[in-house]
Amino acid sequence: MPKIYWSLIGILIVGCIFAFLQFSSPNIIGNDDTYFHIKYSSLMSKSFDSQESWVNTSWLFHFLLSPFTLIKDLVIAEKLTAILFSIVIFLTINYILVKYNCKLSWVWALLALLGSGDFIYRLLLLRPYLLSIILLLIFTYYISKSSYRLGSLVAIIYGLSYAAAPLVLIVLAVFALIDFYKKVHIKFFNITIVIGGLFIGLVLNPEFPQN
Repeated sequence: MPKIYWSLIGILIVGCIFAFLQFSSPNIIGNDDTYFHIKYSSLMSKSFDSQESWVNTSWLFHFLLSPFTLIKDLVIAEKLTAILFSIVIFLTINYILVKYNCKLSWVWALLALLGSGDFIYRLLLLRPYLLSIILLLIFTYYISKSSYRLGSLVAIIYGLSYAAAPLVLIVLAVFALIDFYKKVHIKFFNITIVIGGLFIGLVLNPEFPQN
């Protein structure tokens, strides 16, 4: 069976499991912070000025949620969006494993998602770290393949998305240390363009410099 079919099966499994968990309760899973993000996105779509209240450190995340706020019931919107993020995280892990020629990549991707009860709970909460997980995985993959220009692009998006964007610097440092240990020539220009990408993302964020 082609790999795409197995990926579709994985999407169906993830979607069904997280839909069951989300809709097992009529209420939002988690605390008020979970509802805050979908509500904040709803206000953003109505030209709400965050500068009058608090700093929006997850601007792009809230912007991406905005289309889902067209759903009248924000509780339903929150649940559906969280399910979608879980599916995208599965697809991201699966895609990376496929690129590494990992056999049964979709099974390992499922295990990565469902292997921990604590992690499953965190995936049920609609919070910016869901987008952060996706971006950090993609960034790590590109850096591992020495695709620094694409890594720089991800760093720009990360800077627009979440306050934890500087995590890319840790990933960058780890791979630089690995190259140093292997006595591989470190191209500081590549490191510079990634740091530059992160800086650009932070500056382009509408909340700069408060972000």
